[in-house]
Amino acid sequence: KPPRWAETQAETMRRVVRVGGIEAEAYPAAVPEAARTAVAALLQRDAAARLGGGEAGVAAVLSHPFFAELPAGSLSL
Repeated sequence: KPPRWAETQAETMRRVVRVGGIEAEAYPAAVPEAARTAVAALLQRDAAARLGGGEAGVAAVLSHPFFAELPAGSLSL
């Protein structure tokens, strides 16, 4: 079972929020570091600290190493 797994999606999300994210060792080895840091940044409890939640907004998301590797125009925002 994946970390924080539950019978319902709502309970899974409650578990993620309650614990504060997913520990680095919970990711499969194949998940690149850029993806791990993107997930951690998107799961910040404080909206102002969350990736894309600050003054830079969408530009912060697009400049993150994980998203910067994607072809231009491949994200619909």
